[in-house]
Amino acid sequence: MTTPGVWRLHTRTTPPRHVADLPVDGSDFPWLTAGFQPRSAYEEHRPLLARLTHLSETEQWEEFDACGAELNRRLALHAPDGLPVADFLLRLDPDGAGARFRWSDEPVEDDPLSPAP
Repeated sequence: MTTPGVWRLHTRTTPPRHVADLPVDGSDFPWLTAGFQPRSAYEEHRPLLARLTHLSETEQWEEFDACGAELNRRLALHAPDGLPVADFLLRLDPDGAGARFRWSDEPVEDDPLSPAP
């Protein structure tokens, strides 16, 4: 789960729009750490990403889970090989310069390791 490279967030719309690049710079299993480089579609999703970060920081886990599910409905995380992953959790650093994320090849429900990034 420590796949290096640049991961990408895209909308699930047709055609997909590029939201952000996440160049991986480390890992803290099961989380990958990365930079966060907003792209053309970021502003539209900024409120949802900010809410997810806030809910994590304030340990509002039920709301965090619901917000994370909404994020997965709206956005797809693509691995460096270009293929989308089935499920992911993402937490932006409060300053917006970095991120922590984890992913799964299969949809995750009631994940015992979630949501504490």
